[in-house]
Order: sequence, then C-alpha cells, then structure tokens
Amino acid sequence: MTFKYFEKPLIYAAMTDGPCTCSICREKEQCFDARTFIPSGALEAVCGTCLAAGRLKEYKISTCTGDSEELKRQLNAHQALKAEQADSLCNEKTAGLESTTPAIKRFKPWLWPSADADYCKFLGYGSVPLYKRLALTTGERLFKDTIYYNQVENSDSDYLWDAEMPLTEINSIEDLYGYDVQFYVFKSINSGKIVSIWDSL
Repeated sequence: MTFKYFEKPLIYAAMTDGPCTCSICREKEQCFDARTFIPSGALEAVCGTCLAAGRLKEYKISTCTGDSEELKRQLNAHQALKAEQADSLCNEKTAGLESTTPAIKRFKPWLWPSADADYCKFLGYGSVPLYKRLALTTGERLFKDTIYYNQVENSDSDYLWDAEMPLTEINSIEDLYGYDVQFYVFKSINSGKIVSIWDSL
C-alpha cells in the first residue's frame, strides 16, 4: 500500500482494530480509521484501495488540510506559472493530497506543509534518533533549521529539543502515548528537504 504523501501508513496512520467493513466499498479488510477525517463522523472506516483511488471526494470528505496558499506561492516562484495555471495546479495537488492521503494522529489541526512546489511526504513522528539519522550535521540542528515557516516565531526550539523531543524512536502510534508534544517530520518529494511541524495538548 503506497501513498504519494505518506511513507509508512501501516505504521503511522490510525488503523482499525483488525479487519472491518469499508464504509465506501463494503469490502471487509484492514481499514483506516475514518473517524478522524474531516468532517468527523461521516464515515467509520475506509480501505486503502478506496482511499488511494480518491473516493473521499464523492463524500466531500478530506483527511487533512493542505497549505494551499504557500503551495501556490511556491508554484509561482519555482515554475513561473501564470496566475490561473498556478491556481489550477494548486487545486489539483491539494485535492489529491486531501482525498488520497492517510490521516495523521495529531493534537490540533494544522496545515499540511509544502516545499519545492508540491506537498511534502510524511516520514514519521519526530524523535532524537530520527533527526540524528536524517541529519548531515546534528539532529538538534536539523530540527531547529526545519521548523515550518508558520511556526518559527512561536517555537522555543531549545526547549522543544531539550525537554520535549522523544529520546527513543516512535515506531507506532502506541509509542506516542504519554507525550504532551508531538513532532511531525516531512520530506520534500522534489528535493529531499526536511520540514518539521509540532503541536501540543
């Protein structure tokens, strides 16, 4: 099961407890928990096939909200598109993201980040080992340098790294229990640039 903007859905996406009936196709299999979709409560569970096919559009449901204004700015800057071309491509990419990407377990709503004229791919939940593995310098430096532009002013990056960053790898949704702050690590699908977002209870 592969998704353009989500690297390891079976590990990091909210899944149902065992096989269940997909609310769309009615097939019984392991499904994504659709209770976190937007709006919530419209569907109970959605299988990977229906999600990947973008069938949420039929129900006017999404799994996330893309940072479309930033994406549009990047499309204009990186590809020198006319305004109507940038709008059209932005709408296409945003619809694809929001209707075909597994939902991320998070505390609060935030905009799915974009970089290099496309939406980023979710790699996993941030931790000291993950940042160290991805870093060319140090994990701490990578985290601080990659906080998404709309969170920079309100982020005490020293405190977040020293006091809140998990010291062990987050290898499942269950590993998140007990943390009051969560970190989300993304990668540009065009350049490999890392982007970090965080939220808290």
